[in-house]
Amino acid sequence: MKKRKRWQQRRTEDILDVTNIESQSLHLNNEIFELSDIISNIVRDFSIQINCDDSKRLKINYEDEAAREELKKTSFIVNADKARISQVIIHLLENAIKFTREGSITISLKREENSSSSSSDKHGQTNKVVSVKDSGSGIDSDIMPTLFDKFASKSYQGTGLGLFISKKIIEAHGGKIWTENNRDQKGATFYFSLP
Repeated sequence: MKKRKRWQQRRTEDILDVTNIESQSLHLNNEIFELSDIISNIVRDFSIQINCDDSKRLKINYEDEAAREELKKTSFIVNADKARISQVIIHLLENAIKFTREGSITISLKREENSSSSSSDKHGQTNKVVSVKDSGSGIDSDIMPTLFDKFASKSYQGTGLGLFISKKIIEAHGGKIWTENNRDQKGATFYFSLP
């Protein structure tokens, strides 16, 4: 009963978000925060949920470039709406879990040169790129062109609003979101970038 009530609340929030997006009244409450911290917290929460679900044989991994290269954590500080960016990560993880019965989901965080920054920019501006890679069924070629549209879904669960909302949130931050099927194995990878 609790799970159903939480699902109904999330759907209501999604519909309100779509209304705000379409009326161009989606407001962002930007603040400076460490992107890797919110990803770590979300991954931890989802890992706990998955461990409680006996029907899933799934592992969620988190990799960030700073940990591998022993770089300063401050390299992933962003000025964005923390709640909205968390919402995007949650939508992408829920989507990956929905289509992955067993195997793994890997979230990665890295820096990428911003191709739109001018060569005279002394700071060498980089984007922060988050990827969510799963080993699930991949994305049906029929739905790929409309995947980020409203109500685009081949799932028996959900409303088909999560990816639409995620795209609008990322675009409102001046970023971009995209996806592709994995070439070397099963599944798909969703990406989003933030300046």
